[in-house]
Amino acid sequence: MAEASGLSRLTGAERHPVAATSIGTGDLIAAAIDAGVEAIVLGIGGSATTDGGAGLLAGLGGATERDAATCDLAGLDPRLGKVDLQVACDVSNPLLGPSGAAAVYGPQKGASAADVADLDRRLGRFADALDREAGRAERETPGAGAAGGVGYALLSIQDRFRSFALCPGVGLVMEAADFGARLAWADLVITGEGRIDGQTGFGKTVLGVALRARSADVPCIGLGGGVEPDGIEAMATAGAVAVPVVERPQSIEDAISAGTAPLERCAERVARLVGLLD
Repeated sequence: MAEASGLSRLTGAERHPVAATSIGTGDLIAAAIDAGVEAIVLGIGGSATTDGGAGLLAGLGGATERDAATCDLAGLDPRLGKVDLQVACDVSNPLLGPSGAAAVYGPQKGASAADVADLDRRLGRFADALDREAGRAERETPGAGAAGGVGYALLSIQDRFRSFALCPGVGLVMEAADFGARLAWADLVITGEGRIDGQTGFGKTVLGVALRARSADVPCIGLGGGVEPDGIEAMATAGAVAVPVVERPQSIEDAISAGTAPLERCAERVARLVGLLD
């Protein structure tokens, strides 16, 4: 999803948290079906959107409008019934409220406090319409708030697919990387993420790795571009330590422009700490 409807595709000036749409992700799924694909793994992270998945549903043939709180699924592509969809999702947030899509992830997409409140109201109205149309209520399901509510939209139409699963993305990646076999001979696990913060406790990658390491009695260190108290606490619950890469308060732009040098210095500090270097 990040490649079709993601923050990385936009400059700061292009980011519009209220108007951004997930229709590109719906178009991407439709294009895959056009190409004859019957098994899809969709990663729903890094989105620029908070539209409740209204755009995605429109891209798949639905007549949806988040702002008008209307939803008609009669036109959904019937070929979805020949598709096995796995949705890789690393968070467990519900759609609405203080732990929901707008409140937790809206600010990182450029939403102000007023925008967050507005987005949450819009999502609530849209959810009322989609719940009625789909005949199911998924707004409280863990992962519904992922990717600005795309998790919610997909959960709401899950019965349209041949098979459907919403599963932790970190688990899929660890399986593909044969992480279990690597962990069996490891003395130490080092993982990392852009930020280790309040979102980490909702199931982000570093926490998933730390929990897996703890299950094998292997110590774990998480490196974060930025580390906040909530992130430190979340990692501590998994028996892991969070270490910041950034060495002083600075803007994201300055941190990025510094390149890999801060990460290299952080790696050296960690190596000395655990006794790998003299």
